[in-house]
Amino acid sequence: MEFGFDQERSAGRGYYDGVCFHIHETSSGRPIELVDGGAVDWTQKLLHSVKERLFISGIGSERVCALDHLP
Repeated sequence: MEFGFDQERSAGRGYYDGVCFHIHETSSGRPIELVDGGAVDWTQKLLHSVKERLFISGIGSERVCALDHLP
């Protein structure tokens, strides 16, 4: 398992507000992105409050189902 920060990332810029993450499956030798998420400003805009915080995530279930090498 690896964990790190990529300050040079371009993915998610403009969509996620600052913090974002990706989870990849790597046992096949090449990374397959399964999950992503991050901070968004939707509730701040909806409720007109800068105090609101929302952190979202989603999983690509079709990608998980396509992994035929998992038990």
